[in-house]
Amino acid sequence: MNQHFQPARTGKIRMSRRAIELAIEDHRPGKKDRIWFLDQPGLYLQITPNGCASYCLRYDKPDGTNTDYTIGQVSKITPEMAREAAQRVIAGLTLTNTDPMEARRTARREAQIAAARTFQSLSADFMASAEVKALAIRTTEHWQWLLDKYLLPKLGKRPAHLLKKSDVKACIRAIQIEAQREGDAGEGRSGFRTANMAQGLARRMFNWAMDEDEDRYKANPATFRKLFNDAPAKRIGVLNDERVRFIWAALEAEAAAGWGEQSVIALQLAFVTLQRPNELTNARRQDFDWENNLWRIPESLTKTNDYYEIPLSDLAASLFKKAFAQSNSRWAFPAKDSEGSIRPTVLSHRFAKTRERLVEKGHSDLAKVQLYDARRFGRTCLEQRLGFPEHIAERVINHAEKGGMSRRYNVGDYSDQVREAHHRWSAELSRIAQVPTGGGQS
Repeated sequence: MNQHFQPARTGKIRMSRRAIELAIEDHRPGKKDRIWFLDQPGLYLQITPNGCASYCLRYDKPDGTNTDYTIGQVSKITPEMAREAAQRVIAGLTLTNTDPMEARRTARREAQIAAARTFQSLSADFMASAEVKALAIRTTEHWQWLLDKYLLPKLGKRPAHLLKKSDVKACIRAIQIEAQREGDAGEGRSGFRTANMAQGLARRMFNWAMDEDEDRYKANPATFRKLFNDAPAKRIGVLNDERVRFIWAALEAEAAAGWGEQSVIALQLAFVTLQRPNELTNARRQDFDWENNLWRIPESLTKTNDYYEIPLSDLAASLFKKAFAQSNSRWAFPAKDSEGSIRPTVLSHRFAKTRERLVEKGHSDLAKVQLYDARRFGRTCLEQRLGFPEHIAERVINHAEKGGMSRRYNVGDYSDQVREAHHRWSAELSRIAQVPTGGGQS
């Protein structure tokens, strides 16, 4: 046995690196040794039967009993660090009756709770919050779709409070690539808009979380400048009278051939009413006043989150009535496999198929036409061709007014002008598309 080392079962050593190393060298395999330090009361070196050495502290608990507390392994901390840790424990016991074992258990429990607080659980709490429930149904449904399809598969199992900006940025970049590949990006097919909307949703979630639990969420990892420029380019001259006529005739021919007559009616209504696909696909029987030819869209289904009335022209009314007669449902355009309505993207995909057939027949100038161009074309005609002022044309397509103050102070009733605009646009479209008198499909 080394002459500088006394048997561990009875000896004490000074708390120095060399003394500790010698104690470990003299350890007998298969035995558990406890070697007390001379210069730090209560602190000892424990060596397990397999040779693992740790600094431990024996202390008196607040209830008068004593127990042992492992500070750390010799291979991971220095003697000086162990001594300082022991002194902190003793100071905590003396000054505040803080039991280090209980403090460690509490820290572990909190760590487990924090680990369980995943991005997925945060999203569930956020979506169930009063703040979200007060929003339009179309908004919350779209948010849930973004979560289920993009955000949760990538971040769902990660502890929410540990996410960094670099994590969220990597997620958003991956979403852009996926959306571009799968065609969920909308008109531009770039994935930019979908990725930016996912970032906006994540940012809003973390802002909500910071308000709810400011101790856990110190910063918002989704707060950074948009990664992608999703501002739509101004599309001038994409549609003209001749192209509208070709598209309308193609839709009529497809309906006559039995190729999705319901979706054809919906697409034609997009041209006639100039409303958004989401609002068209969610049209319900209860929202129509046939006596006054009014379509009333509740605020929960509009992009502007405002109640909105659309005066129907004879052509629009006949198309909607035909849709309801064929649907045998409370929805004008019910989904085949559920009780709800079809998704707005169904119309975009259906329009793309019609466009592709026309391109194959030689109409290459239609290759870049999109469904939303119908709304743009009609809006332009209302002002430039039919002479309606900008604020009436904007009301026809249910655009939110630009200035909050103007919305507050301009309380005029423009329903008569808006109805006239709808009727004159419907007549102009009928002339362009050569729709037979009486409206509807031939």
